[in-house]
Amino acid sequence: MHDVEAIARAGAAWNVPVLARVPASRLDLTGALLDAGAAGIQVSDVTSAELAQRAEAAAHYPPRGQRSLSMATRAGSFGAVSAAEHIAASNWETVLVGQVESVDGLAALPEILAAEVFDALFIGPSDLSLSLGHPGDLGHPAVADAMAKAAAAILASGTPLGIACPTAALAAEWAARGATLLAISSDVGLLASAATTIRARCPGKQGP
Repeated sequence: MHDVEAIARAGAAWNVPVLARVPASRLDLTGALLDAGAAGIQVSDVTSAELAQRAEAAAHYPPRGQRSLSMATRAGSFGAVSAAEHIAASNWETVLVGQVESVDGLAALPEILAAEVFDALFIGPSDLSLSLGHPGDLGHPAVADAMAKAAAAILASGTPLGIACPTAALAAEWAARGATLLAISSDVGLLASAATTIRARCPGKQGP
């Protein structure tokens, strides 16, 4: 929470919206994250329509939700706009993304889609592979089939599809399949890849 406002401010300088991811057990953080300047919330491991509706309530002001109001925040322009303007803009602009990444999430996907709460649904391959009993094996037929079926259902509903991709090549593959919210690699992954590339290009004996 301490870093969120600085990250959101840095993103805003380049017109890059920031999504903050929260576990389903910590929806109470939603309002504070949005107040700090996050453009939206991504909720991990959504497993029911009821959880989706609780996420919606946490992310939006009444009458749509139950988010509490403070104008002395970055989101509220520190009081430079009226409360009515802020509430209307926030309820319209706030992005809510749900992650489907478990056997329970797959089973509940039809009811999650029927709730029409999320602006996008995001497949989490690593945790899904773990839940299916094939941890880290994203190419296992059971994992690949589950992701394909989930993706097809999400796209058929008209809901934007997101997915985590460890490489740019995999991101391109999923983009061709219709995904438009692509999380490519990670901060640690990018650093490790760059370090490996530099090491490989250095002359002399290489360590283990």
